[in-house]
Amino acid sequence: MLIQARSNAMREKGYIFSETLASMDNPAKKVVLTMWQTKEDWESYKNSPARQENERKYSEILEGETEYEVFSMGMG
Repeated sequence: MLIQARSNAMREKGYIFSETLASMDNPAKKVVLTMWQTKEDWESYKNSPARQENERKYSEILEGETEYEVFSMGMG
């Protein structure tokens, strides 16, 4: 599912890159980092039907809800 989500994101306006990290203390815990040109590009993708469908599928197998945080690079 993560591969499909990344493939979908790569086709969206403003996508730059993504990386998936696994906790060394708890390999079941994952962090997916994506970089977008603007926050608006991210929000547009996050709210897209394809992304919403992926989120529905995630909710069926994950413990708890997906958490999101938006950061900017640098000291900004």
